[in-house]
Amino acid sequence: MIAKPKETDQYSQNFGEGAMGTRQPKSHSSSMPVFLIFGILGGFGLVLVLACGGLAIYLLGGLANLTQEVPIAQASAESFLSDLQQNQPEVAYGKTTQGFQATFSPEQFRGFVQSNAFLIAHTSRTLQLERINQGAVGQQASFRATLRSPVGQGTCSLTLIKENSQWKVHNLSVP
Repeated sequence: MIAKPKETDQYSQNFGEGAMGTRQPKSHSSSMPVFLIFGILGGFGLVLVLACGGLAIYLLGGLANLTQEVPIAQASAESFLSDLQQNQPEVAYGKTTQGFQATFSPEQFRGFVQSNAFLIAHTSRTLQLERINQGAVGQQASFRATLRSPVGQGTCSLTLIKENSQWKVHNLSVP
């Protein structure tokens, strides 16, 4: 005769035989998985907090560095505009990036300046920072200049890029 496996009912699966044949609940070590789950979640939480904190420190440090660059970039923009005001487009052209010079020859730049007379004729100006950021080409600062002259005023936008540790004009546009 073949022995059949003992059939168990739900009651016997959840309870075991206790002393003197009484049925007792089987003991489960249920606190172990709870501690394990909380430990894993706590570890992930700690890693997340540390990562966010590190990112915040990195970004704030970078922002502080860029903020320190604003007066230097603005002085470069002022110098460029002063060269134009003194009708020295060749000197101003020397304060442009290699990318700008690859796009515009000195003669083309001189023609652009002469066709926008307010760049030369202005007697006063206001330079306003629009933004400064770390872009794909490096540190970049954008300014809007309002140039005033006896015959009126004009505006232009300048984008400067830090090239070889110096702020240089990468774009000059007139509306």
